[in-house]
Amino acid sequence: MIPLKLNVKNFLCYGENVPTLDFQGIELACLCGQNGHGKTAILEAITWALWGKGRAQTQQEFVRIGQKTMSVELEFACRGETYRVLRTFSKPRGSGAGKTSLEIQIVSPAFIKPITDNTISETQKGIDRILNMDYVTFINTSYLKQGEADIFATSKPNERKQILANILSLSSYDLFESEAKKLSARLDHSAVEQRAKIAIKNQEAQAGEIINTDMQDIDARLFELSSIIDKEKS
Repeated sequence: MIPLKLNVKNFLCYGENVPTLDFQGIELACLCGQNGHGKTAILEAITWALWGKGRAQTQQEFVRIGQKTMSVELEFACRGETYRVLRTFSKPRGSGAGKTSLEIQIVSPAFIKPITDNTISETQKGIDRILNMDYVTFINTSYLKQGEADIFATSKPNERKQILANILSLSSYDLFESEAKKLSARLDHSAVEQRAKIAIKNQEAQAGEIINTDMQDIDARLFELSSIIDKEKS
């Protein structure tokens, strides 16, 4: 995933009318400035746009003080396609969790194709598939959060195992194994059906041989009877 453009509104320390941050043409960058000037907020905006997560414990904590809504729009390139993600959040009027929206599009000079799913959770799964990673994998591989550089080392064994599995895309092998088992089951079922058909054919063939033998016996008996009748007539 290569970030291309970032637009933020009322996100953490950033207010309204914030100029677009254009990453295009930048290969190596250093964010420098005094504490509280929004260096980490830029990186938090990227993770929030993609996964709705960051250093804050709740969505409301991301909203700039004194504001009721926020939004982050991220344009990024991945596997030859350009995508645009827009995530927004509005504080609740009373008690509640507030309202979140999430949209994603494929963009090009010729067209814009929305690929937003019916629900936020399904749209999020689609983003994870495009990136081939979730938030936990990202902060353990690509983005070491401030004060959490040892997050992988301090994770529980099963959590480290899952992180490594995500990094190595082992879930793909789980899918291959599942599909192989399904194919094996179908082939086993087909083999059972074919064996049953062969057994029926064998039974029919054996029955046919018995009928042929009986017919031969009948023909021989008829010939014998015909001979006896001819003798009686003479």
